[in-house]
Amino acid sequence: MLAECSISPATLLTSLNPSGSRAEYDYVPNINHEKIKIFTKFSNEFISLKLEGSRFVIGHLKLPERTDILLSVTHFPSKTHWSESSLTAECTTAFHKFAHTFSGCQTPLKPEVQCL
Repeated sequence: MLAECSISPATLLTSLNPSGSRAEYDYVPNINHEKIKIFTKFSNEFISLKLEGSRFVIGHLKLPERTDILLSVTHFPSKTHWSESSLTAECTTAFHKFAHTFSGCQTPLKPEVQCL
């Protein structure tokens, strides 16, 4: 998962999948923006995007005979423009929106927020 990456997905795939070898990575396109790029070793047939916003993407990873996984990628503004308490509040608000949207799914929702 990459945020604010200006390199095209095609160029990244060329680097991730050297010529002459079997392609290991695939790109998961999203609709709303280009700020977030997701690459996976799973075929796109197993991933569907469920919810997209201006700063987040939520996908559903459904592998055969495995527990489904919700993948959430959120890109908040730079920490230089946010205080720690404002960023924590924004993360908590975003988590509650996601939890409300996906309250009926089988995946347990765990707020594991990592602010870099």
